[in-house]
Parts: sequence; structure tokens; C-alpha cells
Amino acid sequence: MQTFKILICLISFLAINPIQAQYFLPKPQVLAAAKVKSISVQKIALRQEKMGKPEALDPDFQRSEAILITYFFNDRGLIDSVYHGPKEDGSYYKKEVLLYDSLGRIMEVSSTGMSGEVISKTEVVKTEDGNWYIPSWDRGVLNSELYSRPDSIVYKSIMYRGYGKYKSKMIYLYDTLLDLRSETWYQNDEIQSQRTYQWISDQGKPQRFIYSEYVKGETEEAKIETYDVDSTGMVINELNGLIWDPFRSENFFERFKMFKGLKHYHQDMFREEEIVHELEKSELLSFDGTEIVFRYVFSYSYY
Repeated sequence: MQTFKILICLISFLAINPIQAQYFLPKPQVLAAAKVKSISVQKIALRQEKMGKPEALDPDFQRSEAILITYFFNDRGLIDSVYHGPKEDGSYYKKEVLLYDSLGRIMEVSSTGMSGEVISKTEVVKTEDGNWYIPSWDRGVLNSELYSRPDSIVYKSIMYRGYGKYKSKMIYLYDTLLDLRSETWYQNDEIQSQRTYQWISDQGKPQRFIYSEYVKGETEEAKIETYDVDSTGMVINELNGLIWDPFRSENFFERFKMFKGLKHYHQDMFREEEIVHELEKSELLSFDGTEIVFRYVFSYSYY
């Protein structure tokens, strides 16, 4: 159950290492109106504090003026590319490039390393029947595929793991007519386990929930269990309300997994209503309450 949610999260929010935002920048509308072409971010250690009182700055924290990251934008104010650790000679630690359609939706994102190798890539492809196909690669190896209907309901996804004799894949299928979801784990194309989740309803009102589980080597046939469902869509069982409830994340009214489009992990950082030039933020250094206060300086270039 949890693995499927992880896959949706990875693809929906872009399979790139997320970071915690320490600053916020102008929203796309503000950037477009101001004709901003790029923003370079510097992070400078200012001082060290403990419980709100200043201390001598740790010598490991130099007052570096180096650029931490540079964002480039298109004429809509949307992120066009991101350079991590850019240098004056044009080199960088990592570069991300985003491609959009005419509606401003991200259709491709790729990440390239300092030597030019493609680290990761995710695409959104519209198929002939109007569905969406979203494949992702990790260093040139296909590691996931997601299939979504035009209404955004995910009806199939595949995760690939390992190589050679350790090669495995997890396939998720959702039959909207039967309200049935299956999760099947294969190793070398042989089924290792399978779980199914089916909702029985009448005119949109949940009545029963049927769960089945098969694990190779444990049983010859799948174990099938049937549960009642309450009016809120939750599965009624003796572990309700406890963290051990195996169906605590299952709900009839939230049974569909939705693909809501690709989203860059820095995207939500662009929310300010005006141009921001600098700010100060503190970061916890140790558990005794010691913090480092940094100044973020934002340098703009314009079209």
C-alpha cells in the first residue's frame, strides 16, 4: 500500500532529491511582469547563536560569496532551468532543465551532472487514445512507468528495481469498473506476492471491502477477507484507530490515485508578491540549541 503512494509522490512531485525550503522567491506572475531572466542565490554565514545569544562563528563556516544556485525563467516566469553550484567558467555541480507545453504544464524534466551525464529524466507523453504515459529513467535505466486516464485517474504503474538475478518489479493496476486494485510483486518475472483491494458499493455508497493476499511459499491460494465499511468510507476492523490498522490509509472516497502533473520540488518556493533581494534565516547546528544565522542574497538579471 505504502509503496504505491511513494511512486505517485515521486512522479507527481518529480523524482529529484527534495530539499527543505529556507527561502521564498517571487511568484511566476511577478517574475513575468518584471521580465526577470534569472535569480542567483548566495548563502552567507553571518553569526552563530545559542539560545538567542550570539557566539563566535565556527571557523568551518566561512563567509563565502559563492553562488549556491541560479534559476533561469521563461517569459511566463516559470522555471526554465536550475544550475546548482554554478561557477564563473560556466561549469556546475548539477543542472536541471524543464520543458513545458502551451498550457504551461511541465512535460519533461532532466537532470545532468557536472560531466554532462544524464542523471535522471521524466517525461509526460500523451498517447493516441488520450491517456497519459509518464516514464522515468535513472542514469539511463527505466525505473518507473505510470499510466493515467484523461481524468487523471492512475490505472497502471510499474516500478523496476535491481539487476540480473535480483531484478524485480511491482505492478499496480486499477480496474475502475470493478473498483479493484491489485499490487503484484515479480522477481525475474515470477510472482512473489499479490494483494488486491476491492470496494463494493451501491449508488456511490460503500458497503463492503474485500482484501486478498497471496505470498509465494506461505499459501497455495490467496487469503480472502471481507469487511464492512462505515459511512465515511473507512474499513471497519478490530484495529481501527490504532497505528497497526492495516487499512488505515484505505478510504472508499479516496480510492483513486490521481496524477496531477509533474511539479518541480522548488516550485512552491515561488510565492512572494514582490521582488525579494535578501533575507536572514537561522539553521539548527546542534541539539544544544546552537544555530547559524545565514543571509540569503538574491541577484536578478532581466530580459
